[in-house]
Amino acid sequence: LIASCASVEPPSEEEGLTADPCTGPPVSFAESEPNNGSTEADHNVVETEDGDLIITGSSASCGNDGTNWTGDVDVFEVSYGCGGLAEVALTWTSANDSDGDDDDSADDSAANSEGSTDPVADLDYNILAPQLSTTHYAAVGYNWDNNAENASVVELAGPLRVSVMCWSGEAAQEWTFMITWDESSAAGDDDDSSSE
Repeated sequence: LIASCASVEPPSEEEGLTADPCTGPPVSFAESEPNNGSTEADHNVVETEDGDLIITGSSASCGNDGTNWTGDVDVFEVSYGCGGLAEVALTWTSANDSDGDDDDSADDSAANSEGSTDPVADLDYNILAPQLSTTHYAAVGYNWDNNAENASVVELAGPLRVSVMCWSGEAAQEWTFMITWDESSAAGDDDDSSSE
């Protein structure tokens, strides 16, 4: 048994994946419950046209045990037959912020019971791209302060598993998750230099 286990080699991730660039039309998708990923079928399936993606949803509850999310987790299986560099961003609006109040001074913070100022909510995401790696996330966003400038540029390819979670804060956070492709790039093409 030891010899048979030792002879099994995981697929090499050093060779990289080549894929066509994602240049299709954009798609918008609205979350539907249940989609907390607790079972194989408990997720939303998002069919793209190999272009930009906007997913909208809400976090029904926020919470953590210090290590893991214990509140609402929203999971999406996203179809892509392409890849390349993409900008990934997660933004949100507290239900209390969208009541028509034009004063934005309290939108990003609220006093907690000890009197300190903390973000109204801490929403996070992770993206698994199995064609790039089955053991590491392709992208993560932790402890964001809801600033669109916090977008990350990452390499993505193939089908994706996207999860959006609320670590702490008020419930009823209306969120928007976006993938915006760099249409000039393709997965595996990291040589931007001109040939000599």
